[in-house]
Order: sequence, then structure tokens, then C-alpha cells
Amino acid sequence: MVCTLLIEISVGEVRAALLEDGEPVEFYMERLTSPSLTGSKFLARVQSISKEMDAAFLDIGETKALLPARRAGSNIKNSKLSTIAPEGCLIIVEIIREPDPRENKLAVAQLIEGPGAKGAPGRIGEIPPPLEAILSIPADQIIVDQPSFTEVRACHKKMRLVSALECASGEQTLFDRYGIHERVGEVLDGKLVLPSGGEIQVLETPAATFFDVDGAGAFKGSEASIAKLKINLEAADRIAAAIRFQNLGGLILIDFVGMSSKKHRDQVLEQLKSQLKRDPFRVECGIFSKFGLVEVRRERRGISLGRRLTSAQKKQLTIESRVLGMLADAERDAHHSPSATIELHLSQDELKWLDAHASLKTLWQQRTGKNLNPKGTK
Repeated sequence: MVCTLLIEISVGEVRAALLEDGEPVEFYMERLTSPSLTGSKFLARVQSISKEMDAAFLDIGETKALLPARRAGSNIKNSKLSTIAPEGCLIIVEIIREPDPRENKLAVAQLIEGPGAKGAPGRIGEIPPPLEAILSIPADQIIVDQPSFTEVRACHKKMRLVSALECASGEQTLFDRYGIHERVGEVLDGKLVLPSGGEIQVLETPAATFFDVDGAGAFKGSEASIAKLKINLEAADRIAAAIRFQNLGGLILIDFVGMSSKKHRDQVLEQLKSQLKRDPFRVECGIFSKFGLVEVRRERRGISLGRRLTSAQKKQLTIESRVLGMLADAERDAHHSPSATIELHLSQDELKWLDAHASLKTLWQQRTGKNLNPKGTK
């Protein structure tokens, strides 16, 4: 299997897609304005321990975090959490789940080293620049659009990577060529379209993610049972791919199109399980319930793509996502039309956010050699 990393760079953001034998399987995004915490190690102070939650509340300097007892190591089986990490002590933890920006949920940590550390709560080591964080993803080859190739090549050399580096050619963007923008668009649409004409509605909630398979009228005729099987087999493939690409975790419920044949249900379940086995994270898959639902549980790592891109109002991009997207579009316009004057029309909230992150305007001007003229609209 050949793993290929596609990289797209814009002002304040680096996006990447991992391909396995040419098929997009994972999506990554690193931002200057909101660097990822997942995988970072922190010196943390235990503020309090909740017996009801069986967890410790931590101060990690930048934010607060939660250390569940089950994440405190194998010794927790024979000891209480208060013994392993007593209140007031300093411990070293690794963040395994981002704080959710939409629900004010705490970051989740796992214990790396018990009491004994000294210092003030905070991150251990420096935050890697977004491009270095992306280039740390294991891959056999890396493909980059021409405008960003020089920057990536310099970082690739600095990190002494052995993966092959290739500069893409052609007018079409790298992400358009491989269908990455289309996959990301599915997150905003809340819908997956199937080759047979059916579709899958996707709803991500704090409690669970729901996939509802709809045949969309594809069952007419005497071969309805065969048509349902075909739709559900396609859905099994698309759902397993979406779970991994969108980094969905926790409880996932799938409502396939109803099938009366046990043989057909077994086929669909086997197809789903075989596709889920490709996921590098721990995934558990149940069987069809008496109501026709299949329950999947996937290990949580970080937060989902949808929660990074959108606000609490589903399908609405966050201000950060909107402004960074407009800066990226303006950068492409600047490269395609060197003599044109670039204007950026923003809402008052968007303009206020950009003013609070003024370094992005400077970075944009450095990358394009042009002046940026953002204007607020009512």
C-alpha cells in the first residue's frame, strides 16, 4: 500500500489529505490561530478529584483538562486515583482529545508520569509550526501545489525526511484533482451521496453521530430486496470511509435500509466490519439490533472535522474558518492576477476577528507581495 500526503498551504492554515493507494482516507488541518493540543505533553497540576466522575480536574496552563481514572495507567486497578495523582501534585500528561470549541468541554488527558515533576503548569516543549506538524505524518510520498513547493521543500530538508517530494502541475488545484474539497463539503452538507442514487443523512450530536441510509426511491420493481442490498453495501463503504476521514469518535449509530433477509444483513455487516478494519484507531462494531440499527464505537482522538469547521449552529462555518477561507481565496486570486487589486469584504465580526489576528494580514502580504485591503460590510 502506497501512502501519499497531499498538502495545501494558505495564510495561517495548512491542510493535508492522506491517500492510501490513491483513495482519500484522512484529513488534517493545522492553524496558527488555534494550534492543536492533541499529542502534546503538559505539566499539569491536579486541582480536584471527582468521585462521581472518577476523574481528576487539571490545570495545564493554557486551559483546563480532565484525567479519567481509566487513563491513569494500569496501576489504577489496584489504587485509587487520589493515590496516583493526589490533589495539588504536579504530573505529566498527554492530551488525547481536544477541548470542544462548540460545547465548552474540557480537553481529555492520559497520564504519562506521576507526581514528582517541578515547575509551573504548561506545555512541555514548543508548539511545532503548522507545516512541521503536517510533515510529521508518515507517508511514502508528498505532493504539493507549485506555489507552496519551495516552502515545503525547505521544511522537508530541515526535518531530514526521506519521503519522496513531488511538485504538482496543472491549473486544477491539488485538492480539487483528488476530490478532497468535495469530501470536506460533505461535512457541511450533512449528506453522503451513493452511486446507486441513494443518500445518507449524517447528524453529529454531543451524544452520538447518526447515519440514516435512504434509498431515495431506488427500490421500485420486483428486485427491491436486491436493490436494498446494493444500497446498503455501498453505504457500508461510504460510512466507514466518512468515519475515518471526518475523525468521528464515540458512539455511532447506523440506520441501514430495512432488509428482511438475514443473509443480506450478514453481508452488509461483514462489509462494514471489513472496511472499519482499515482504520488505525480502535473501532468496535456491533450487530443489527431488533430495530435494524448497527452500533459502532470508535476511539476518540482530537475532535471531528465538523466540529473544527463549524459553529454550534450546524452547517455554519466558524468565523475563523470563514476568514481563513477568504484569505486563501484572495491569495489564489493574487497569484492568478498579479496586477489586480485585492479587496476583502468582511462582516463586522469577521473584520474584528482579523484585526485581533493582525499577523495574518502581514503574512498574507509577505506571501503575495501585495497589500491587503479588508473592508467591513454591514
